[in-house]
Amino acid sequence: MEQQAPKHQQIIPLHQPAFTLTKPSPLRLTDRQFVRFCLRYTLCENHALALQTLRQQQGFNPNMLLYICWQSLLQHGRFKKAELSEILKQISDWRESVFRPLENILSDLQKKNTATAKELTQHINTELQQADIIEKCMFEDILLKHSSYPRSYEQQLQDICHGVAVYARILSARLTDDDIELFVKLFQSTLPDLCPKKVAKVTREKMQKVSADLSSGYAQLPLMLVV
Repeated sequence: MEQQAPKHQQIIPLHQPAFTLTKPSPLRLTDRQFVRFCLRYTLCENHALALQTLRQQQGFNPNMLLYICWQSLLQHGRFKKAELSEILKQISDWRESVFRPLENILSDLQKKNTATAKELTQHINTELQQADIIEKCMFEDILLKHSSYPRSYEQQLQDICHGVAVYARILSARLTDDDIELFVKLFQSTLPDLCPKKVAKVTREKMQKVSADLSSGYAQLPLMLVV
């Protein structure tokens, strides 16, 4: 009988560990759930422009609008005015101390037509983008007291409209027809499985009521919030 050759065995020296433990890489901010949700809108030029227009004309914080949509899709129900006011107060401190100074610097740089000003503008825009991502993470880390429970698409739409309407009243935003149509487009994209005509009908009804209430003096005085 032939003698079987011994199998090759790997000998591990005593001073060499058999395996090594690797430290897990930290989660990138852009991998956060709410950040990824927002990218659906900011990567679309039309949606990004709509959010920017609502911010410039009415003072809406785009991240707050998207946060209301996100929580409604997570089926957390409707926001109360006290909840939104508290969230806005927390975020306003961040915007006042970080966003506002950067935006003021950017505004000054854009008035100068020099190579140095253009280079600094690129750096400031990068800082603003990073600050925006951090703010999105701050929104995601907010702990809500109400639990998730099943909501139909129609109910989710109602929740979104309710939250945005409350937000608009806090800001005393006098919505124009053009503003309302921007919301229609955003909400249709948020709920693609719902009939676009139904989304448009419900959104117009809810947002037009906000405008009517503000015009008649029904709304309360706005809170002093930085957005």
